[in-house]
Amino acid sequence: MKISVKDLKTFKFPYSTSESLDLKESLIGFEDIIDAGLCEVNYKIKRLDSETYEFYFKIKIDLVVESSISLKRVPLAIESEFEETYSSNKDYVESEDAIEIKDGLIDTTDEIITEILSNKPMSSHNDDEEYVEETSDEEYINPYFAALDDIIKK
Repeated sequence: MKISVKDLKTFKFPYSTSESLDLKESLIGFEDIIDAGLCEVNYKIKRLDSETYEFYFKIKIDLVVESSISLKRVPLAIESEFEETYSSNKDYVESEDAIEIKDGLIDTTDEIITEILSNKPMSSHNDDEEYVEETSDEEYINPYFAALDDIIKK
């Protein structure tokens, strides 16, 4: 999602709107993501000063990931709220946790993708799949080697 500073100067603040982003190309293939729907982004912009803007985001996206157990498709809905500050004032960017506005353009796409990925669990599985923990070598003895185990213990 890109917004020019030139356009921002015409907005009445606080400014609120929503947008649908197609992030499929950026998300598919990252870790276990195999499909992604449109990302619904609701955001509000506050102007802090003539060079600095604060964005409040609320995002929602439906992903399809691979099951960590069976590699089957698992639907995964992610909803999150976060905020980011953008500024063309280099001193403000350095002193605060703000993102620099470059070439008069605010591009929020990377921050939205980062938020999605940071809210995605490390592993997912369908409700009907159960993770069975492997037994340790000490607990399990292969029946083919059971006789050898008896010999070793003697």
